[in-house]
Amino acid sequence: MRRLVLILGPAAGLLACMQPREPATVDSVALTRVPETTTSSPGRSPAAVVVDTAVRIVADPIDAGPFQSIYERHFNDTLTLSVAIRWRDAKNAAEPELRVSLMPRQRDNQVRIIAQRHDRGVETYEVLRTDDSSVVIGRNGFYESMASLKLFLHPQSKAVVKQIDYAPDIGLTAVSDTEVARLLDVSPEVVEQLKRNPWRAKPDSTHLPAELRKHPMPQSSYEEFARARPRRVANGYGSDTDLEEEPGPHQIAGSRIWFGKTFYDGEGTSGVGGLGYFDTETSQYGFLQLPELADWSVSAILVEEDAAWTGLVGHPEGEDYGGGLIRYDFKSGSSHRFPTEEVVYQIVRWKDRVYVATKNGAYLVQENRLVRRYRVEPDIDNRFMIVSENLPPNS
Repeated sequence: MRRLVLILGPAAGLLACMQPREPATVDSVALTRVPETTTSSPGRSPAAVVVDTAVRIVADPIDAGPFQSIYERHFNDTLTLSVAIRWRDAKNAAEPELRVSLMPRQRDNQVRIIAQRHDRGVETYEVLRTDDSSVVIGRNGFYESMASLKLFLHPQSKAVVKQIDYAPDIGLTAVSDTEVARLLDVSPEVVEQLKRNPWRAKPDSTHLPAELRKHPMPQSSYEEFARARPRRVANGYGSDTDLEEEPGPHQIAGSRIWFGKTFYDGEGTSGVGGLGYFDTETSQYGFLQLPELADWSVSAILVEEDAAWTGLVGHPEGEDYGGGLIRYDFKSGSSHRFPTEEVVYQIVRWKDRVYVATKNGAYLVQENRLVRRYRVEPDIDNRFMIVSENLPPNS
């Protein structure tokens, strides 16, 4: 059996030779790690600490398809970062394999493969973020998100110097209150609100105010369901569908208890999403007609004098997934949807800004658009930090 020995470490450059775009088949690989090397300047993190690299050259499957790029960006003045996947089972488009490479920007057909891996149970890989020294990759399973992967890169040696796997739902709670307040420019009270646990239903319904437990919320009829969600009907949800809706996240404003509806959406059970209120003086329910909410449960709510904000979430058979953020204007009756990528946990007003805590960080909304995103991820020393990104004007 042919064996390829790779010397891992900054001194060896992790992959010491340039590779063609389609490397020859390797039957097996022995990974040899050189002693750890640390180079640092006062007050700075080590530049190259080998703890566990992500270099895994694996045997070429017989039925594998070609690698196809899913992401490219200029890494620096001379190099382009490329992330590609191929299907190890090309016939069934199954078992994706990931490859991360650096290539000269002049495209001279020489590629430095810096990471190649196949993770069991992964359905898709996606690039979440890159900068001039790291790339963050999300891994999604069939029913749930898997650990995210952060690769720390050493541009001079064109190598991975460290890999960290971390949970995809690491949010603001992983960062100190002082640091969150400083980076988001908010008060300690706002930090406390943003870090609150997301809304969760309880089996005994004690998550609901007493008035809502005493006066059960009206359920949608199947005719209302069919009008509001024709695509769900087309997917096989006929008249025998169990419609099980209940009040979700809520807020008390005067004599009204505002709430977003929530429901399980799978295996023959469903519902119609919406925003409503219970008037404690009249003991009557009222609902706003918002077509944008029909397919979604509500994960968070903020009701203000002129508008209501709702976070959208889907509750399918597998893992919950986010559907964005909606602002409904009471006066005009119009809605605006903001494309947040994760499940919204909390919505908090601070002066002229609205902060939205999510599964992996937060968003800033200002002047009716998403202005900035805050991601929580590890630094090279395994400490969680906040990475701030300015968002494009059309967000």
